[in-house]
Amino acid sequence: MSENCHVVQECFERNWSLKKYEEIVERLSTPTFSCSSTEKLPPLPPIVKPEVPSSLYAMVTRNATHPPLMNSFTLTKASPFKEQKYWRSPSQSIGNNFSPNAANLSMQSLAKCDGLFKIRPRKRKEKDESKSRKRFRVMSPEEQIDQMKTLEKERNTNRQKPSERDIERYTYYINKGIPDFMLAPLPNKLWESLQKYLPQSLTLTWPTQLVDLQQEIHDDYVYAVKKSIVDYILLDPEERKRLFIESLPIPYPNFVIRAPVPWHTTRKKAYEFCKQYLFTIGPIPLALQKIWCTEFSHLRFINYDELVNLSEPLEPIEFEKLIIQQCQKTREILRKKFIKRKKNAYLPLRNLN
Repeated sequence: MSENCHVVQECFERNWSLKKYEEIVERLSTPTFSCSSTEKLPPLPPIVKPEVPSSLYAMVTRNATHPPLMNSFTLTKASPFKEQKYWRSPSQSIGNNFSPNAANLSMQSLAKCDGLFKIRPRKRKEKDESKSRKRFRVMSPEEQIDQMKTLEKERNTNRQKPSERDIERYTYYINKGIPDFMLAPLPNKLWESLQKYLPQSLTLTWPTQLVDLQQEIHDDYVYAVKKSIVDYILLDPEERKRLFIESLPIPYPNFVIRAPVPWHTTRKKAYEFCKQYLFTIGPIPLALQKIWCTEFSHLRFINYDELVNLSEPLEPIEFEKLIIQQCQKTREILRKKFIKRKKNAYLPLRNLN
């Protein structure tokens, strides 16, 4: 046995000498994490900077400067980003910015009961209670405007003026924060109704202007819808804080004067009465009605046929002069002819009952 081992060793030394083995070991590279190596770790390979950054990198940098406004991963369109962390149905999330205190309430969290809720009947009010109420005096248009101006001043004192950064971010979210596919398109009935009011001669004469007007209407509609969505989302103070918008631009005040409400019913009754019985009272109203219907019913202060038959559009100053001229012409006819005819018809019938 020992002789066989000795023969194998001699054969190995003859074929694989120690020098050859050392040469082979020197040609081998040292392992990176070799414990016997005292050298430092090799450096990392150089980072290859691509010409175009990845989509993930672009999304992270974009969301860092301008956090997302809308939730793109949803079944419903135009869903705010703040609804992403809640599990709410669309019926529970719509309109919750108008009442932030009740935004997190849900129908599932309400206490369940076997039967229906019993509504306690209110106490019957006395019949004379409505009569005993004081009737407030109807406000005139001047008083309404003064009251609206004072309320607007009070609101402006509590509002902070937006900075340039707020305005820049506000306009960014209107222009680029909401994708176009989330908006409802313009109804086709709108274009059809608008084309009905356009004469066919104008559409054939200026086709390029018609296309420009349609594009302008579409752009105004898209801007108005986006602005309303942004204003609605920014009603929530938490969203303003997340989007880094401290204060919103102050809207231009819109003062609308209401007609006196208590006069509406009486005016409507008087209108219906005059409509039915005004010209059946006596011979004088009947005669005046006959004169108007037979001789002067064709008169108009603005002659529509003349405006339609114009060869080309007028400048605003010339258009205003033309309207004033037409009104003055009709006024002179009524002043000189109609009043004279009424006088001649009234004199012989004034003594009749």
